[in-house]
Amino acid sequence: PLRFIVLILVGWFAVYMITCFSGNLPGFLSSILPPPSYSLLNKKEGGIRSNHETVEGGIEAKASSYKRECVAEIPCYEDYDEGLSVAQKTGKLTLIYFTGVACANCKKMEATVFSDRQVQDFINENFVLVHLYTDLRKELPPEEQQLLSQAYGRKVKYTGDKWRFLQIQKYHSNALPYFVIADNTGKPLISPAGYIPSAEEFLNFLKAGLKAHNRS
Repeated sequence: PLRFIVLILVGWFAVYMITCFSGNLPGFLSSILPPPSYSLLNKKEGGIRSNHETVEGGIEAKASSYKRECVAEIPCYEDYDEGLSVAQKTGKLTLIYFTGVACANCKKMEATVFSDRQVQDFINENFVLVHLYTDLRKELPPEEQQLLSQAYGRKVKYTGDKWRFLQIQKYHSNALPYFVIADNTGKPLISPAGYIPSAEEFLNFLKAGLKAHNRS
């Protein structure tokens, strides 16, 4: 009987972990593990970073940092300058999302707030999402390391360093998550926000940014 129970538990755990790695994170794991775009088994194009043609607002752009399904079902750009450029071409606002692979509150918002259909539709209609990991340990080319280290006055080795120092110097914060609603130059239109627990509150934040833009 004991051996039978152990076999059942092992089988259940194996199915449970396959579910996790396929991108469908259950329960508390969704706030601990990396998002579905980091899944080992998820082969959707949205989870793969690639060079391809994208269309935003009828404008075609070569986008090396474009991801079709970045956060929930929302496309994004994982490069700051590229995202601002697309926003300028499309006439949309920029929603800059500073996040972290190890940020639990970021995962909570992605699971509960960004999964809301109204939030998704509002962002897709009005914003270009710029999604920046401040703890991503992907090494930058040596020439870019040197250039950014000189610009920031600190050693910049990884992509995460690049976005972390950008957040600190331009937006005066290192909090995660951190949301900036900006024009296509990166200038904030309203005060940035940190962790927002509900979809309704986050939608109000987005609407306030759009309203500020329409007034300007």
